[in-house]
Amino acid sequence: MKRLHRLYMAFFLLVLGGCAAQPTRSVATADEETPVHNDGGCESLDNSQRLRLSLVEDELSADRPRAALAYLDALPEKLRQDPQALYLRAEALRAVADYAKAKGFYRTLSAGCLAGAGYRGLGLVAAAQHDLDTALANLEKARTLLSADARVRNDYGYALLLAGRISAAKIEFETAVELSDKKSPAAGNLVLALLVEGEDAQALDYARHAALSDAQLQRLRLRAATLRTQLQKERANDTFD
Repeated sequence: MKRLHRLYMAFFLLVLGGCAAQPTRSVATADEETPVHNDGGCESLDNSQRLRLSLVEDELSADRPRAALAYLDALPEKLRQDPQALYLRAEALRAVADYAKAKGFYRTLSAGCLAGAGYRGLGLVAAAQHDLDTALANLEKARTLLSADARVRNDYGYALLLAGRISAAKIEFETAVELSDKKSPAAGNLVLALLVEGEDAQALDYARHAALSDAQLQRLRLRAATLRTQLQKERANDTFD
């Protein structure tokens, strides 16, 4: 498994639902965004506090993580320590590749009322640091805690796909599509998994159902060929070890 880290991680960061590069909001407003579920009784915020955090969310959605950090630094001390604010800080830090600090905040979250979001963040940081084993373990925990979260299911499914667990990956992608819609990133990843498995006719049928363009389908075919080759090499190496 360790060899997968070096072979796959650039591919992993490119295709993992865009999540390694795009931070998520704490309140979902679109299928591609992961809500921060209140896993264990986070305190409610008043309207003023929610408004101030929404400014941070807007900066993250606009791919301005350093501006988001600036807004976070300007918050009152009590609000800065709120789990939802800590989550947004972790997301912003991950977006600027400050993984050590992001990991610390995600670990804090994983032990509190936003545990699912914390484990998801730890999984994405592990992926960025070329550790697929740890990414899988943490994304599996996130998936258990946030079982109805389409983006988490997609993230975990893609990690499974990179690990060669294609059947399990397809289940995660199918679930993610049903939880969101046919235009979600999981739809493309399901087509990718079918292509890797050699189910070309089924992949083509599903691509049409998901309204993927010819260009998108061609990109998925190229990715599938690359991933299939890598998995075959890994299996061959395991045979000779």
